[in-house]
Amino acid sequence: DGLFASAARVFGGNALGVLLTGLGSDGAQGFREIRKARGITIAQDAECCVYPNLTKNAINLGLVDNVVDENRLAGFIESAMKRG
Repeated sequence: DGLFASAARVFGGNALGVLLTGLGSDGAQGFREIRKARGITIAQDAECCVYPNLTKNAINLGLVDNVVDENRLAGFIESAMKRG
């Protein structure tokens, strides 16, 4: 959460947050800050996660702009950075 919130403060609308597989709810509040700053939030597709809790939690809270399959993640991030 701290990393994402800091990115939102520093980069504003140019911030990009990515949540990958994991346990718990870490990152959700930080994603909220990126969304407030009009940055981009991306989560790995929960179907591809060994531990989908992190991504599912953020998705269920409506804090994820894009859900991306792990095989397309790098290309999607690259495209998002070019748009920004």
